[in-house]
Amino acid sequence: LGIKVSIVEPGPFRTDWAGGSMKYPSSIIEDYIQTAGKIKQILSNVNGVQPGDPIKGSEAIIHITEVENPPLRLALGKIAVDTIRKKLDWVSKEITEWEKLSIGADYTK
Repeated sequence: LGIKVSIVEPGPFRTDWAGGSMKYPSSIIEDYIQTAGKIKQILSNVNGVQPGDPIKGSEAIIHITEVENPPLRLALGKIAVDTIRKKLDWVSKEITEWEKLSIGADYTK
């Protein structure tokens, strides 16, 4: 049908997402202070200084709608690229570590 799909995976962009438009619950659950609480603090600290330029990010998204073969995934920003590469390295290492067991699940001839 000629439908093309791209997954946009942005890093942090300098929008109001982590600022006034962010909504937090009114009550704090003590068990989550070391996890979700830390993320909340990180978001508060980076608001307004994120490296991603929303105009350039928007232009990149528009660009992939105009090319013949757009990417399935488009990482936007250096942090997004670096984060995805780290995950790929981790997944590759784990697959290698467990490859024998994984392949052993096939029928044998």
